[in-house]
Amino acid sequence: MSYSVQTDFSPAYELVGSFIIFCKKKWIKHLDIGSDWTKRTEAKFDQAFLEAVERIQSTQALDYFYLLTWHAIEKSDTRKYLRWLSALTDEEITGLLRPYLDELPDELCQQVRYFTTLLEQWNTSYYTLLDKDMVLALHHDYQLKSVLTSKMDPPKLVELATSGVILEPSDGLHTVVLVPTVHFRPLNYYMNFKGVMMVHYALDMPEAADTEAPPIHLTRITRALSDPSRLQLLRCIVSEPKSFSEVVQESKLSKGTVHHHMMMLRAAGLVRIHIHGLQERFSFRTEGISELKGFLEYYLA
Repeated sequence: MSYSVQTDFSPAYELVGSFIIFCKKKWIKHLDIGSDWTKRTEAKFDQAFLEAVERIQSTQALDYFYLLTWHAIEKSDTRKYLRWLSALTDEEITGLLRPYLDELPDELCQQVRYFTTLLEQWNTSYYTLLDKDMVLALHHDYQLKSVLTSKMDPPKLVELATSGVILEPSDGLHTVVLVPTVHFRPLNYYMNFKGVMMVHYALDMPEAADTEAPPIHLTRITRALSDPSRLQLLRCIVSEPKSFSEVVQESKLSKGTVHHHMMMLRAAGLVRIHIHGLQERFSFRTEGISELKGFLEYYLA
């Protein structure tokens, strides 16, 4: 049994996603925004807010905000969305989330309210100051993907949006929700719930036509291919999909090293991720080499 694909858009998704990245600073090294983004962003907030973020032990409750946003009555802009969130009763919060969680976490409503207060500060001091072109680009791509939902096979549409995530049909999965993101680029962020997977897929902003700098796609690929260990990993998965443990075993590299290199290769569009339930396998994405040739010819012309 396959699944259906929906697309959704709201600035609230990017609000929540950017805050998740700020909380999980270890992710920054794999993202385009870079480590300096954290320092520049921290300067926008008072010490009390920064200390509150440091005390966060788990951001799992923030994933639930994707479900809340999906079902939000008011989400046309972040201020209206946050007012809607703040007005929810405990019964409304649990009613919205219960169908998608195997069991409701302890203190769920308290966690949602706590993160809502932090998101309100995040929205005021960070998100509302961002370039409005970002929101327009996200909305435009959402519209394009919405048209494709009726024209493409669901797994093919997921692969296209994510540049290589092969989401195989599995028991219980009936809906995939595609949501564009800029902050997470060039990676994807996906969340598994009961019957639903929400995929925050990365979208590159248009690059200036008059710049002499090489396209970001080109630098990602050349950077990924510059390391012998990453070439070794590509050779390991070229014949058939392999699990992470199989890649570690065959490469004889440490788990941490393999994870880092696979993230670099994935960001460059050179690796496919095959997801079946909770299992993941990796294979070589041959289109990445064609893209390298195209980007290189375009830049050198």
